[in-house]
Amino acid sequence: MSEHKDLIDLIASGESQNREFKQDFDSKSVREKILKTAIAFANTAGGKILIGVEDQTLNIVGISAERLPHIVDDISNAISDGCTPHIAHSINLVPIGDKTIVELDIYPGNDTPYYLKSKTPETGTFVRVNSTTRQADEYWVKELQFVGVRRSFDQQLVRGTSYLSATEIEAFCDMLHQEALKNAEGQDIRPIKLQTLISWGVVSQNGDKIFPTHAFYLLRGDHPIFKTASILCARFPSNDRSTFLDRKAFNGSLFEQFHHAFDWIQGILQMRSAIIGKSRTDFFELPLEAIREVLTNALCHRSYLYDGASIKVSVFPDRLEFSSPGPLPTSISLNKLMLGYTFFRNPAIAAAFKYVGLIEQWGSGLPRARRLMAIWGLPDPEAEDLGAAIVIRLRRPDDAWPNPVTQKAILDFQRHGTEALPQAPLRPMRTQSLDALVLQHLREDPTLSINALADTLHTSTGTIRGVMTKLKREGKLVRIGQRQTGLWQVIDPE
Repeated sequence: MSEHKDLIDLIASGESQNREFKQDFDSKSVREKILKTAIAFANTAGGKILIGVEDQTLNIVGISAERLPHIVDDISNAISDGCTPHIAHSINLVPIGDKTIVELDIYPGNDTPYYLKSKTPETGTFVRVNSTTRQADEYWVKELQFVGVRRSFDQQLVRGTSYLSATEIEAFCDMLHQEALKNAEGQDIRPIKLQTLISWGVVSQNGDKIFPTHAFYLLRGDHPIFKTASILCARFPSNDRSTFLDRKAFNGSLFEQFHHAFDWIQGILQMRSAIIGKSRTDFFELPLEAIREVLTNALCHRSYLYDGASIKVSVFPDRLEFSSPGPLPTSISLNKLMLGYTFFRNPAIAAAFKYVGLIEQWGSGLPRARRLMAIWGLPDPEAEDLGAAIVIRLRRPDDAWPNPVTQKAILDFQRHGTEALPQAPLRPMRTQSLDALVLQHLREDPTLSINALADTLHTSTGTIRGVMTKLKREGKLVRIGQRQTGLWQVIDPE
């Protein structure tokens, strides 16, 4: 059994967001559940279905001897006949002791939404939330449709609106420039031009006319349809939501929402003090830069398709919570999100935030928040997928905080600014060779790029490229399909 220890350990850890167990593939109801889960994995970050494992007891029951010769074809045919578009998958028979189970790997898809052929996209699309498979609601289906055609909602034209006048365009460019100057702390910032707005997708040109997109109105703060795109803030006296001490709703431009919400949070946070020598220094209980990163992340990457949904900021005695409407994007897991994998749900809005200085670097926000919390001697930010929203939590310190080591780290940071931050992400200890880690990550997600592997394993792209060349030469790794849309296949020894 030792040769399949990784798989045995996987089973022992139970079902998860990308792992599902089924005892058999015999009954119609079980087959339909497996197809729904395959669709859910393809629509999200991929996953693994192990057939021959009881989901409640985690007992390995295996596949009966009479079913083994046909089960691989039966599963593959069921997926091809029952799901659309085609779902990329691989199937292996894995002997564990005197039992054999089926390992069905479903890869994240590029042609979303995937759904049951017997139904419509609106009724037959499924997604994965934590360890459950759920039918996607109408907003999630729309999200998947945008992803499937490589388009973003914020860059789409707003129906029923007229073209923009030269005065409106000039005023919008000036608004962005003034916001950039306000955040630049005395640095010179180049004014924005119409051509840049077009390249970002904030406006669209048709002949000699310029038309507004959703990003234009959201950034300006007067969207004719999505009037509830706001930030709702609340403070609670205990660690539940039964009563509240204070509530605020911030509307207007996305920049106004950011500044109002940030100032409101800052006004609630406690100040702590440290005396070094004869000098006293005050600092906030949480790093303001971490709050800024999480808040801008929410504004740039929330789903604006969910009409009536707002970003929610909740302050409890033990934590701050930021709830951002919308599901995790396809192929992004919570772990990848916290590692800083970049996704562009609203690329036009994100480009505007980067220009005005509220985003420093693509993908740096949550990893930087993690490093800042470490300087403050506090736990890593926590992330939770609620399906229709993503929640990020920052834990507040207790009364004994900070200790002398933490005080010194904070004071060093305040003196030296971002230069005191470690440039590399906090990296886990490696307990395996780099070759083995690359193969492990590609088994879990065959769509990973060289850049993504380098980020995950905290090494250079050149090193990863060299490792993958070696693995291909040794016959342990092959590339299937085109450069942009293909998959990696790990070749395990017989």
